[in-house]
Amino acid sequence: EDGLKFIIVDLARVPYMSSAGIGVLIGSKTEAEEEREGGFVLLRPVETVMEVFKMMGFDQLFTILPTEEAAWQHFGLTPP
Repeated sequence: EDGLKFIIVDLARVPYMSSAGIGVLIGSKTEAEEEREGGFVLLRPVETVMEVFKMMGFDQLFTILPTEEAAWQHFGLTPP
């Protein structure tokens, strides 16, 4: 199938993350990395969201980067 292989999710303006939201992120990560052989990164989560990620161990599951440029470099790609 054609479609997105590399997903960058910017959380800079997300003040709260519910369990449903985290489930969507996990599902998207699984699809991008395992089903499409691509990549998935999160950018700039706010402090409250990052605290939840750390408490639940999701900071170990997700690649979390500070900038979009860092995400493109992580994937070894040039921004469009």
